[in-house]
Amino acid sequence: NVVYIGVMTMFNTHLYTFGDKVFLQKVGGPIGLRATCAVARVTMLAWEVAWLARLKLNAIRLELGARYMDELRALLYRIRRGWRWFEEELCWCKEWEQEDEEAGQGDLERTISILKGTMTEVSSFGYLRMTMESALDFADQRLPTLDTSIWVDEQNRVLYTYFVKPMAANQVVHKDTAL
Repeated sequence: NVVYIGVMTMFNTHLYTFGDKVFLQKVGGPIGLRATCAVARVTMLAWEVAWLARLKLNAIRLELGARYMDELRALLYRIRRGWRWFEEELCWCKEWEQEDEEAGQGDLERTISILKGTMTEVSSFGYLRMTMESALDFADQRLPTLDTSIWVDEQNRVLYTYFVKPMAANQVVHKDTAL
């Protein structure tokens, strides 16, 4: 409880300057403080343990998973037609299987939808909003992850290559800016 009070005090009283003005940070962890990184690591580790337990309870098996801070990559087999994340658990019914077949929903879309359901969690530090990316979100159908780009080929092999984010044009930032 003491740690919680300290963290909340730090988050709720952090001041920063922009130009010649001082502001109170209203949302999120103070950027640039070492303690913010530590709190993020502990929070994400607790979230990951709870999420993996939820997957195990619902017989969803990861073939491979990795997390660096708030970047999580999970590799698993597709979840078949008819399955839904419903009332905090994985459920199947014949009607849903028929709906999936008629709608032509792809395996990846269905699996993403179910995984999003499994990730919904409220922590003692407030609501964690999870976002999700898949290869479908990128023109080359490859998922950028830190300095790699990952994809699965036709033989179900996981491949990767070095990835460099597109950079903005070289520009000079004036010394008196907030940077």
